[in-house]
Amino acid sequence: MTQRTYREYVELARKENIDLVKLRIALEVDNRIICSNFERVCKFIYGCYIVDRTGKLTIQVLVDTFLNFETNEEFTEEEICDMREYKFNDRAMYFI
Repeated sequence: MTQRTYREYVELARKENIDLVKLRIALEVDNRIICSNFERVCKFIYGCYIVDRTGKLTIQVLVDTFLNFETNEEFTEEEICDMREYKFNDRAMYFI
C-alpha cells in the first residue's frame, strides 16, 4: 500500500466534495466524546463553530467545552445539544 501525500488527500477531499470542517469535527467527537447520538453532537458542534463571529473558537475548544459541560457542569448530552449556540459559545470563550 502506497502512502498518500497531503496534496493527494486535499485532491481526494475536493473530488469527493468532503467538507473538511465537518470531517474534523467528526474526528474530534469520535476520538474524545462518548455520546449516544453522534450525529446530533457533531451537528451541534458544527452549528457552534459556524455562528462564532470572533474566529477564536476552534473545534478543539468547542469539544473541550462540551466535555467540561458533561463532566464538571453536570449537563447531559441532550441538555447541551438543546442549548442555544450563542450561549454555549459564550462559555467556550473561557477555554481560550
